[in-house]
Amino acid sequence: IALPDDTEITNLANNPSELQHTKPETLGNRFIQNIYKLSDYKIGIDNINSEIKNITNNFPIFEKLNTSWGFKLFPQYTIILTLYGPGGSYNSETGTILIRTSVDGEFQNPQLQNIIHEMTHLGIEEKKEKKYNLTHNEKESLVNIMCRINFSSLFGSPNDKKTANNPFVSLLTTESINNLPQIIENYISTHPRK
Repeated sequence: IALPDDTEITNLANNPSELQHTKPETLGNRFIQNIYKLSDYKIGIDNINSEIKNITNNFPIFEKLNTSWGFKLFPQYTIILTLYGPGGSYNSETGTILIRTSVDGEFQNPQLQNIIHEMTHLGIEEKKEKKYNLTHNEKESLVNIMCRINFSSLFGSPNDKKTANNPFVSLLTTESINNLPQIIENYISTHPRK
């Protein structure tokens, strides 16, 4: 996880027990006054904006999954860039995607892949991931194979060396993905929850 280059924040990261004595507004003010610069995000924002057409061109795939089994679509997706934290995350209630970039506009993964990956999480989170109590690794494995099936030109084939140990690779196909709930139920029946 990337953290700001700031002595107070580094101290808190190294001594988490000190967080209980620190007011959130104090940290927020320090961040705004000493760390945050809008100009640090310009290249990353430009890179995301250059992908908007490619993102919207992939919506028909999400719409098909929505019709097939209720893949969740949001009226609007919000992409927020940060210089800190993990590579990507999402808020399944708001349709917000958080992606880490650098001052040079670099991303941990290509930005289009990152956004499509997180949009896939958003689409299956409530109905599928939470309902079946999938672990973090299972969720990632499921989304990775879904992305490879639906967006192979971006992510590569679902059947390559990178997916050899993915538990969903033998269950999901271009046909079976249209009935994802049944696939997850089949998976859960052989991998019971504790």
